Amino acid sequence: PGAKETMGRRRLKEGTNAVSFNIYIYKVLKQVHPDTGISKRAMQVMDDYCWDIFDRVSVEAHRLAELNKKATVTSREIQTAVRLHLPGELAKHAVSEGTKAVTKYNSADGGNQSRRAGLQFPVGRVKTALKSKLRCRIGRG
Repeated sequence: PGAKETMGRRRLKEGTNAVSFNIYIYKVLKQVHPDTGISKRAMQVMDDYCWDIFDRVSVEAHRLAELNKKATVTSREIQTAVRLHLPGELAKHAVSEGTKAVTKYNSADGGNQSRRAGLQFPVGRVKTALKSKLRCRIGRG
């Protein structure tokens, strides 16, 4: 395993703790099913799934930006990549939620990025992971 990836876990920089979406997955689970728990193994599967989708969508979005001779990956490239990589209804739901989050983020002022977008997942962390993975500019909205 390299410095950037260890046993399926991602690292933003050498020496930092492994980045995980576990707490955010748990928060979403409790919003949807308040009395349902999740085992460590199931949580690891969900975290790996999030990273797998993140990898696929980010690489595709970068490819789309390059095809259009753009230096910046924007929400438009992300949306197209989501449509290409997620099946039917899941893609429609993801695009709808993403559009809603971008609209809310752009209309809100002040506060942290995730709250402005109305999301449980960390906008800043995802943006940092995108930047380090793709080595390109990331658009604001």
